[in-house]
Amino acid sequence: MTDPGRTILRVALVRARRSGAHESGQGSGPPLGLLSLAAYARAARPGVFHFEVHDTYFFAPGETARWLARFAPHVVALSGLTVDAEALTRAAALVRATVGPDVPVLVGGPHASAYPQACLAIPGVTAVVAGEGEVAFLDLLEHAAGQRAATDVRGAWRRDDDGLALAPAALAPLDVNALPTPAYDLVDVHAYASIPNTVGTILLPPHRYLPLFLTRGCPYHCTYCHNIFGRRFRALSAERTVDTIHDLSERYGVTHFHFYDDVFNADRARFLAIWRELGRRRLGLRFYFANGLRFDTLDREQLEAMKEAGVVYVAAAIESASPRLQASLKKRVKLPKLLENVDIADELGLFTTGFMMLGFPDETRAEMELTIRTAAESRLHYVYFSVLNPYAGTPLGADLLAKGVDVSADEMVGYSSPGKNFAGFPPDEFRDLLRSAYRRFWTPARLVAFLAHHPDPAGFFEGLATPASRANLLRRTLSVLGAAAGNGHAPGAWSAPRPAHPVARSVARWAGAAGGALARSMNRAISGSAHGR
Repeated sequence: MTDPGRTILRVALVRARRSGAHESGQGSGPPLGLLSLAAYARAARPGVFHFEVHDTYFFAPGETARWLARFAPHVVALSGLTVDAEALTRAAALVRATVGPDVPVLVGGPHASAYPQACLAIPGVTAVVAGEGEVAFLDLLEHAAGQRAATDVRGAWRRDDDGLALAPAALAPLDVNALPTPAYDLVDVHAYASIPNTVGTILLPPHRYLPLFLTRGCPYHCTYCHNIFGRRFRALSAERTVDTIHDLSERYGVTHFHFYDDVFNADRARFLAIWRELGRRRLGLRFYFANGLRFDTLDREQLEAMKEAGVVYVAAAIESASPRLQASLKKRVKLPKLLENVDIADELGLFTTGFMMLGFPDETRAEMELTIRTAAESRLHYVYFSVLNPYAGTPLGADLLAKGVDVSADEMVGYSSPGKNFAGFPPDEFRDLLRSAYRRFWTPARLVAFLAHHPDPAGFFEGLATPASRANLLRRTLSVLGAAAGNGHAPGAWSAPRPAHPVARSVARWAGAAGGALARSMNRAISGSAHGR
């Protein structure tokens, strides 16, 4: 029970987004990290905190300032990606200008985990939470409430009396089965149904969904990736996973779920148990793996169980087809097995996206060509050719930094920037290579397969008529069709099945007839609009 004489601490949770994110059609979703922190704090100290969430994706700066003034928070917590670094700085300044200099401003999330000292240096920022943040976040809130001494705050980056950054001691990983479900009640989950989602704006029209992050820790050692949650895989039990999904579906009226996990299938027995139980319950749900699968460890039994339970979209992270780079990056994908699983997924009707990455240090033209050819000859239905970003805090970023390469946030080019690269290629040459990659991938047969396997082919094209997605989907769709129309074949590519949906059949026929004109008109748009990850 709450003490009637105790002040409730008002905590503003702000998801900072880069300028123009909404206007450009950038995919977005509920701020799952902030919701997880709030749930942990509420469970640990019931009745002590009052949280409100503000996602700047939906608001102009003036609206954010008015919200801050109305809410009058005692603490403000900001979160963002590295692409949102400038937005975090602007948000901190806005907080200071609106609520004054004495309100603690905390920064956490992926960017803070990669660049904690840079975030601590943002004017107005009080403390930074990097990595798994529940314990540090709660300690900081208790300190703000006068219930914990500053010297007893664990896991947070802070400044000493001389202004120098103090790195925190490492904390033990949390037991994920003891954590509460994220506080989805703090946001209008259905507001995100009207905007492009993070599965990929070309793939799915806006729809009602909830994001899931049900495991923590990754046992792999890819040098370009962050180690935010440690190497030990921790996961909700299979039973609790299924019960959580069932409960969320009933509570929020959603039938679509997007997995954000790092490697959801690290435990094969658990993974199979989840899909078999979901298949047994026949809940009528649909599942999308925009991330979260180590694809070369799957097999037919797992893929069939996923399909039976309602999985409709999967992503295979190949990154590079070069054996040398696979070894040096410590990715070590078993490429033949991964491609075999892509074939099985195609056979089962699972829409499969491939993640490729170009621009590694010392990557040769021949190695890039091998990666592009592997994608073009595969049975993938979609592909992202991403540009390497060697973030600070990753082994690859640390190695480049030791060699004198600037890996600050300002130097990160974004996954879809076609010019700058860390392989040393001239920007125009690298841009042409990316353009060529998409042209070679998008054949007429690929387009037919795209439509035949799409989770919602009718909705995909109906989405072109809605104001929220028309411009973005139309630009991207025409870019894809233009690329496909420029190719008659891809060596080794399959003959795609005939689309089952009448809308898909009609569009496939139209695409073939209009291909030449589209190829000419959309040629310049391919590299600029079809490779955002």
